[in-house]
Amino acid sequence: MSGLAMEIDTEDRDQMALALPKLLTVAGELSSKAGDQLIFAPFGLTTVKYIVLSMLMRHGGQPTMTELKDLLTRSPANMTQVIDSLEQAGLVERMASPQDRRVNLIGITSEGHNLMIKVESFFKARMHEYLREVTDAEMATFIRSLQRFIAKSAGLLGMKEICVPEVKP
Repeated sequence: MSGLAMEIDTEDRDQMALALPKLLTVAGELSSKAGDQLIFAPFGLTTVKYIVLSMLMRHGGQPTMTELKDLLTRSPANMTQVIDSLEQAGLVERMASPQDRRVNLIGITSEGHNLMIKVESFFKARMHEYLREVTDAEMATFIRSLQRFIAKSAGLLGMKEICVPEVKP
């Protein structure tokens, strides 16, 4: 890597504990940039827009803006900007809540659904290529460990629901 890289002794739990947040931060930033530039840009999306559409497509229902903001750990202004952009592209729609007309529900449109089928096909192919040297067992261990770390962190922050994939046992 670079001259600024830190060595981590995997026999030293203290070193690993200090390195983990740094590694997660770098991995998150790189993942978001790579997603934006290499996966989603050809489809007019960003990583965040993809996550919103994916959540709407997979989980069904029509969450409110507040529910989306909380699930995706975004600020209200950022969530509004993302939904506005997706709505202008015809990928989501706002609907008045039948219980409270002041509240908007967010749903994916058929155009958004069709786009997601194309995006996910492309995304899966790229990820298989990118992860071809990682075994299924290594990936499963990493995913389970990361899931536990996220759940613990969210719990400490008082976040009851966040949008992350669930791992089957």
